[in-house]
Amino acid sequence: AFMELLVSVQFCGSQRAVTRTNTIEMPLEGGGQVKDILNRINDSFPGLTLDERDITVSVNNKVSTMHHNLNANDTIAFLPHIGGG
Repeated sequence: AFMELLVSVQFCGSQRAVTRTNTIEMPLEGGGQVKDILNRINDSFPGLTLDERDITVSVNNKVSTMHHNLNANDTIAFLPHIGGG
């Protein structure tokens, strides 16, 4: 049987106010890179404007990149940059 590959996306801070949840599960089909997940999150939550220039990506609690290839059960977080310039 085909097992659906899922990743978890964790929301922090003000992201939770928009998504009304801490974590969602997303299927990996349709692109398995962090940027694909980011695009789908922005499509799913129009009030959430995650811009890759304004966030740090973490995969499994390690700083990562938009082009990181994801595996099933990875946990992704889009961390807002803290503080100013």
